[in-house]
Amino acid sequence: MTFERPFFDYGGGVYSSVNTPEGVYPTPLTRAIPNAMGAAFARDFIEWTAANRHAFTAGGDRTHRRDQEIVGLPACGRFGEELHRALLQRYEEAVPACGVEPFAATWCEMNGVGFLHGDQFGWHTDHFQSSVNLRHETKAITFIYYAHTEPRAFTGGGLEFADGTIVEPDNDLLLFMNPYQRHRVLPVQIKAGADPWRGGRWTLSGWLHRTAAGL
Repeated sequence: MTFERPFFDYGGGVYSSVNTPEGVYPTPLTRAIPNAMGAAFARDFIEWTAANRHAFTAGGDRTHRRDQEIVGLPACGRFGEELHRALLQRYEEAVPACGVEPFAATWCEMNGVGFLHGDQFGWHTDHFQSSVNLRHETKAITFIYYAHTEPRAFTGGGLEFADGTIVEPDNDLLLFMNPYQRHRVLPVQIKAGADPWRGGRWTLSGWLHRTAAGL
């Protein structure tokens, strides 16, 4: 499935538009892999975020998006490295279901993200200018690895698509998706008495990139 993407000039570079016309993707294009890394991996990742909370900064604008975030595969410690290896082993099986043209993954952009009490992310697509300021966008497929305490200490936080489909943020779930699709993260509400940090909706998420022409 392909469609013509509008482009605009941004700071001397050419980037694809944030907006995807409504109706282009009438149903979600995703591939979900449960029990992707093991419950111990998810648990240890959350504990790692707690031990390194000083390195996280608040992201977003408190309306469209608000969260705590640490950016970059090396910044995610061993968890980023281990998930990266798993991604390279699994992403090709997700390509057909995500409506993505086959590609060779050349590099990975990864964020460690916590949605704490009241956090959300409004409607958006992932296929916009990269955080590394590429002149030509190269994101090929989105991935989201979910981690939370057991039992889950929050409500909400589902990933909703334009048709109303909601993917629940299940612990140890790896989700691949087409980055052009409109989606949002529903508000997270941490339950009373739960740890306000560990009880959040945690992810390792980002994009596998293809080689861009001209780079």
